[in-house]
Amino acid sequence: MKSQGSTTVSLCREGKPKTFGVHQLVCRAFHGEPPSGHEVCHSNGDSTDTLATNLRWDSRAANAQDTIDHGRNAQLSKTRCPRGHEYTPDNTGATSGGRRRCLRCHAESSNRRYHATKELKGRAKKSHCVNGHALESNQYPSNGACITCTKARAKARAAAGYVSPGRL
Repeated sequence: MKSQGSTTVSLCREGKPKTFGVHQLVCRAFHGEPPSGHEVCHSNGDSTDTLATNLRWDSRAANAQDTIDHGRNAQLSKTRCPRGHEYTPDNTGATSGGRRRCLRCHAESSNRRYHATKELKGRAKKSHCVNGHALESNQYPSNGACITCTKARAKARAAAGYVSPGRL
């Protein structure tokens, strides 16, 4: 039995076992082969119910909607955000992708970014990088290295045969 509660069975062909979900075998036997991109859906939301009348082929989106309709969606059953704030109508918003988010966490994150940026702007600009090179007015190193240092490091890496993972 899988952790989701669906029963599995191992069948052997030429001594090689292959594991199938019972719901998949029943659906194939009574409803034929699945159309392209379809999976087994349980009409009543009970993954342990493998009666042919409860099974159908449908899209992944329809299967996901079934978990919502039957109250079995793991994300929607959560009542608190990862930091422990309660999901209430006043404290819950949506991202541009349609996912819910904790408005308190979002406000705290925005506040931290604002103050970090304000702190950086308030610092006196450095005249030299960590290696002692004089900085031009348009060079303000966030990592402590000026353009001269960055170019020298890139040249040394290229000579050593290093290839950036982004360039593979």
